[in-house]
Amino acid sequence: MSSKSILIEAESFDDLGGWILDTQFIHSMGSPYLIAHGLGDPVDPAKTCVQLPSTGSWYVWVRAKNWVSGPWEAPGRFKLSINGNELSHTFGEGDGEWAWESGGQVDLKETEVSLSLIDLTGFNGRCDGIFFTQDPKEVPNNSSEPMNAWRQEQAR
Repeated sequence: MSSKSILIEAESFDDLGGWILDTQFIHSMGSPYLIAHGLGDPVDPAKTCVQLPSTGSWYVWVRAKNWVSGPWEAPGRFKLSINGNELSHTFGEGDGEWAWESGGQVDLKETEVSLSLIDLTGFNGRCDGIFFTQDPKEVPNNSSEPMNAWRQEQAR
């Protein structure tokens, strides 16, 4: 792991809000994830604070899943808010597999950062992790292998 990157596992959020911990796929994913199961009503945001290694420009990645890929609008869409500012990207609209979706670049003046997962639909948004890096060439590994080597290295 680079000293200029950090992986935040979604299950480590301090306040889950209305999101719940889904553990049924640990055997295939290597970890649990958060799911926004609101039966059509958006759930309260999950929130946490993290300490980044430094201030400056950071590239943000969110591991999410669109559980109904195809011609339909993704039902499990959500946003990520950093220090009260929502990123422009909507997560959970991918191709049906777990994938790291780019949230773009943010400039942070403090090392303590507040994060919120904001459910948009109440229909099972899924978030597995958030990755911050200061290296524009560092792209998280999309391996489906449980706790793949990249992820294990980030946890150290």
